[in-house]
Amino acid sequence: MTIALVLALAVVAYGRAATRPRVLVIATDFETGELATVGMEAPRRVRKLRTNVFSDAVVRVTGGLAIVLNRFLADNVQVLGARLRTRLQCSTGPGSNPHDIVVVDAGSRGRVPGKAYVTRYGGRALWVVDPASRGCASFHTGSIDLGAYADADGIPEMDQMALVGTRLFVTLQRLDRSHGFVPTAYSTLVVIDTATDTTIGDPIRLAGRNAFGDASGLVREPGGTRLAVSTPGDIYVVGDGGIQWVDAETLVADPAGFFVTENDLSGNVTDFVLVSATKAYAIVQARDLKNRLVSFDPTKPGTSVQVLYTRDTFLSDIALAPDGLLWLADQSQPSHGLRIVDPTTDAFVTIRPVDVGLPPFSLGFLP
Repeated sequence: MTIALVLALAVVAYGRAATRPRVLVIATDFETGELATVGMEAPRRVRKLRTNVFSDAVVRVTGGLAIVLNRFLADNVQVLGARLRTRLQCSTGPGSNPHDIVVVDAGSRGRVPGKAYVTRYGGRALWVVDPASRGCASFHTGSIDLGAYADADGIPEMDQMALVGTRLFVTLQRLDRSHGFVPTAYSTLVVIDTATDTTIGDPIRLAGRNAFGDASGLVREPGGTRLAVSTPGDIYVVGDGGIQWVDAETLVADPAGFFVTENDLSGNVTDFVLVSATKAYAIVQARDLKNRLVSFDPTKPGTSVQVLYTRDTFLSDIALAPDGLLWLADQSQPSHGLRIVDPTTDAFVTIRPVDVGLPPFSLGFLP
């Protein structure tokens, strides 16, 4: 066999491997961060990447792009290329703490500008950026000042987003920084017209306080027009929060308030997934501070809750894969790793956790 043929076969094999569906994982012990991929199909092979990421980072797959948000103290957006190597890495400003990114238009590198929005948890302004930029000088293309919607400290704590048509929905936690980031009287959802980069009407006032998410973006109703927003309030108190519907067409929060409460789920919701109209999962932090994975029927929240998994330490992320399986990032020591649940049976597909090196923290799915 000639060297040329060997190289050609290697390229074909790499191309096939790269096109198989994979999970992109941020793993961290909060001192060191790592990036890895895991095959979605058995035997779910793990590939640790050489791409450097920060110890406090989350991953997004949006608009066809894989992007890492390096958060508190790193303050930058890292756009990955086709081989998941860093193509562009730009600051979002000192102390900005970027929490979420939504790509409206991926653009074409060096040819057609793209457009994306970045929430800056430590700043007043939502940034408009070009993910197709060839350099950081042209990365930041605009700002939308949300400081008018903040509490008394002037910082709105913008967090998670969702794009519905030409409308961008952004949660504002409105925490009191001068008293240790305690929740103020209410949280809101601000709506932005992406065609004009202006706000639409007044912010939508939510039923609860502290519109908090694990950094997986806002959850959309399966097959519907509503967004589900979690407001856990005081994260160390159970009973003051829940999840509420917001209609993305009428821009009205459900006046009935929460469709599921912390009391229903016996804990503060730190992450949740809606599988269908009658099936959902949540990670809750209970009164004893244990983390639990629970399943429930959103239409019967008080009677349908099942505890599937309990850990003394952090369950950091759950995400529904394109093949319909639920992936759970379990940071428990010493058996940390990825666990997979079949929503049709609520049974774990994995006997042992999938080990990606450091404890897994944030998940994204590559097509």
